[in-house]
Amino acid sequence: MEINHKIELNMFEFLTNGKFDCIELGQSQEWILNHFPEPDNHDRRYLIGSNIWLYGKIEFHFSDNRLYQIFSDHLQSDYMGRKFHAGEHFMVKTWIFKQPKKLTLDYVMRKFVKLNIDFEKQTNPYSIDLILKSGVKLIFQNPNGHTNRNPNRYLMTAFVFN
Repeated sequence: MEINHKIELNMFEFLTNGKFDCIELGQSQEWILNHFPEPDNHDRRYLIGSNIWLYGKIEFHFSDNRLYQIFSDHLQSDYMGRKFHAGEHFMVKTWIFKQPKKLTLDYVMRKFVKLNIDFEKQTNPYSIDLILKSGVKLIFQNPNGHTNRNPNRYLMTAFVFN
């Protein structure tokens, strides 16, 4: 769909409510193409049937032409000189994503507690995950890959909503 204005993407709303503009899990690729900007790196002729669409650093994952996941694992890397980027069609209100190097497990948990944002903490062999009531999962990993490092210093490396 041709959009003549930037869509506001509020990361606070996404984390706390799972709200990603008009996008909802389960929507068809065709519906998204008719109500949302086209992805950054695809030719429209080949979009239907593609498994992943990219909006800057954000990925839409599809199965049977239906959206089942919104994902990004590029929170700690630059993209064209920008820290967090969702593509040219978006104005991102980054909230805590503005400074990715500050996104330690300790920092994010304290921020959530202060704002009464409920979460469940899960420890896995390679990550610690915070699962929010919205269904968004934040993934924290050791930035140096060492297993004996303080987990509170793990950095947020990805989010997934499915």
